Amino acid sequence: MIKTNRVTLRDIAERTGYTVNTVSRALHHRDDISKKTVDYICGIADEMGYINDNIASSMRTGRTGTVAVILADITNPLFAIMVRETEQLASEYDYSVFILNTNEDKETELQAIKNALGKKVDGFIICPCPDCRDNLEFLKKTGKPYVLIGRRVGDHPSVILDDEKSGYLAAKYLAEHYGRRRILFINGLLSISCAKDRLAGYRRALEEAGIPYDGRLVRSVTTKAGAISRQLESLDAANIGYDGIFAFSDLLAYETMNSLSGTGKDVPIVGIDHIRKNLFYMPPLDSVGAAGKSMSEEAVRMLMNAIKTGSLCGDQICLDVKLYPSGK
Repeated sequence: MIKTNRVTLRDIAERTGYTVNTVSRALHHRDDISKKTVDYICGIADEMGYINDNIASSMRTGRTGTVAVILADITNPLFAIMVRETEQLASEYDYSVFILNTNEDKETELQAIKNALGKKVDGFIICPCPDCRDNLEFLKKTGKPYVLIGRRVGDHPSVILDDEKSGYLAAKYLAEHYGRRRILFINGLLSISCAKDRLAGYRRALEEAGIPYDGRLVRSVTTKAGAISRQLESLDAANIGYDGIFAFSDLLAYETMNSLSGTGKDVPIVGIDHIRKNLFYMPPLDSVGAAGKSMSEEAVRMLMNAIKTGSLCGDQICLDVKLYPSGK
């Protein structure tokens, strides 16, 4: 049998002169241990090459210090930003994240939930795919705390943007700032809450501006390559004109820009998500985004509180939004 040189709590206790219990509490930064003692013990632990045994810890505490983050499409820059923010915020609670991608597929989402449960995660942050009610009911019955992010489903706990206001601000900006009357709305699938709410906001802005609603100017698309180009081509083929574009997300807004390049059309485009706040190298774009805290901040706070108290998340939080003109 090969003998390992793994440093144990007992080794650190012998080196520092403290008890194993005090060493353990110091390494976990417990409030009842002074900062001076914590710094000393942690310094010795680092010097000795100590690595926490997560499996052993989970057997003692019933927690693994991990949460599952299940997202619809990790190639979407918005979700990449969410992952980075969630990792940073979770680390402040001494938690790591376990990331899974669903590709907006219900069966893949269910398997992701089961895989995460098999790894004994302490909680979930999920951007749910369309038609996912059965998956969420399954998760709810496990008793694990979870929170939805970006989309609302029934009475499940969630953190979303004010999507109705987002659609309203985007269409209003095109109507008032640019003076546009034929506003094309490239929407997401109406099976997700944010697409329905943004459509309602779009319609409210048109009504206030005295612009008749034209259903032909509302197109629902998937994130599959070429979807927007086909919609724009179908509009041209039917001689349906437009002088401004409101895109469901910044991702679709940038794809629309790309589809229009080389066509000679110069129309203003407004998106949602304000990803340039984090990805400053992206081209300028008028966009609606959170006015204060991000969805990730609120979702992590809600989930960590539920894990700490041993309860389920129960709130539905709707964050205020504002319009960010291009270049800001």
